[in-house]
Amino acid sequence: MKRSNMPYYLKHFFEPNAGGGHIKPKELANGRVDLFDLGYVQNVIVDQLLIEIQPLEKVDKATVDKRFITPKKAFPPHVNCKVNPQNPNQLLAAINGHIYYDDKTLTVKDGVHVKGDVDFHVGNILFVGDVVIDGNVLSGFTVKARNIRVKGCISGATISAMGYIVTDCGIKGAGNGELEAHGNIRAPYAENVLLSAGENILLDGSSMHSDLYAGKKIAIKGRLVGGDIYCKDSVYIGERLGGGIGTTTTIILGYDPLLLRKAMTLQYKIDSLRERYEYFFKQTQKNEEAAVDFENKLSGMKRKLRALQGQQEKLWKQIVPSSDLSSCRLIIHGTLHPGVEVSIGSAYMKVDDFFENVVLRLAGKDIVIEPHQSAK
Repeated sequence: MKRSNMPYYLKHFFEPNAGGGHIKPKELANGRVDLFDLGYVQNVIVDQLLIEIQPLEKVDKATVDKRFITPKKAFPPHVNCKVNPQNPNQLLAAINGHIYYDDKTLTVKDGVHVKGDVDFHVGNILFVGDVVIDGNVLSGFTVKARNIRVKGCISGATISAMGYIVTDCGIKGAGNGELEAHGNIRAPYAENVLLSAGENILLDGSSMHSDLYAGKKIAIKGRLVGGDIYCKDSVYIGERLGGGIGTTTTIILGYDPLLLRKAMTLQYKIDSLRERYEYFFKQTQKNEEAAVDFENKLSGMKRKLRALQGQQEKLWKQIVPSSDLSSCRLIIHGTLHPGVEVSIGSAYMKVDDFFENVVLRLAGKDIVIEPHQSAK
């Protein structure tokens, strides 16, 4: 028999049944399934091995998928893939993207387009490129990508982007939502959510009871009521700042907001660990047997607590006011309500009256309130 007539096998180095709508919950080590992880996106990077042609006789028969047995050396039709110049039996990814079979064509795309909601039909999305979502991102789901656009609304979801995040509808975090972008974040409004942008945050409407962190500027065309605002440079409010019974609104300018956020996250971990330590310590006081059971746990917690406190000390040494606080501005093109707390560097002011169309800035060591020159 001639060698050329022997069958071959297309060995896949990715899951050929995943992506492109062929999804199923991820199986966990304990036998359960993760209903939030459905394998909607399967990432590949440039030059990653996708398929290798192998003689069928050398393949473990238990792993053979009959669909990929071929009578000759030939790859399936493909898009954005390439033959390895060093090995003609290997097919590689030509771009970064997600891979799937579109009918019988092996396809790598550099963008993901979700034509509906991110929900239990789609699951979490982790992608190396850009993502466009036509619908909403529901509470509890996660989307991580390069740039992200959501044409619907974002609920209590976790959204993370290396570039920008844009939502056409708005953000209702319900106290659980968190959006983080290395670039800009833009949305019509934000409610009970945490927004963190390496550059700017722009809200075309209002921010209600949300915490905002921006490495450069924040602009809110509507109202800002409640929450803590951390911004390196300036904050603009179009209609109203502060107000509401029992509502505290805090503005902090002149520090690196991302370092402040790290410090607060670290403090939360320290506080949580202390609570657990105190709980276990109380258990040791009940009897000697409990003391033996919890001794190792307490010792481990002490070590972890010391490590966290060491990290905290190093981090706070990095948190210093900007070298030029004169550029920091809080601009209100509307009404400033009493009770708003403002810090610029080490200077602090609690607003005690109503003001219209004003600018707050640093003059010497104090914060001053001046008329807004461009106010109509």
